Amino acid sequence: MFDLNSPDFYYNELTKLIGNEICNSLSRGEKNCDGYVKWDYPFEIYDDAPFVYWSSNVQRIKGDIKDRWDIHAWSGSNELDEPGIELLFYLKKGLWTKNHGIDLPELYNVVAHELHHLTQEEDQCERKMERLASYDYFMLPYEREAFHIGFRAQSAMSNVDIEECMLNYLTPRINMGLLTLDQVSTIIKAWTDVTWDCSRKQ
Repeated sequence: MFDLNSPDFYYNELTKLIGNEICNSLSRGEKNCDGYVKWDYPFEIYDDAPFVYWSSNVQRIKGDIKDRWDIHAWSGSNELDEPGIELLFYLKKGLWTKNHGIDLPELYNVVAHELHHLTQEEDQCERKMERLASYDYFMLPYEREAFHIGFRAQSAMSNVDIEECMLNYLTPRINMGLLTLDQVSTIIKAWTDVTWDCSRKQ
């Protein structure tokens, strides 16, 4: 059943299909991949399209970085005015693409998160990240929904409690001085208690 209130729902089939295609492509050493998937959910997306375009690209990070990799992602209409999601993988310079070491549950998280953004009203999804502090961004209603869906996917894939997944994601921001412990507690509560007000009509 496709029910946003179900703790087992995270656009399961598409999240797994896209996530696995990307992971397999990276493991083959490919720096780019893309494709189309049928949208089979009772949630309207941009232009009521019957499909979603997805793409992934790899870029190298010069200089010293803490982690071997990072993922940035976007959703919305592409240059062909099609609904889609784009994932950009930053890999540490010198790391072979096929040895990426990207965590599959975290990849599922990002894919599910961006798929959910496609179901939200356009004006709700107009994001100006550079004007937002981390706390403000994490508390935006449409981001609360998308983070909830994404962490459902990660939790299901990793068999780790959803709130523990959220805490693991936010804790580095405490260490960097971007968030306080109280803010993290507030964010996790907000991500857990969502009401799905930002989505288009079903």
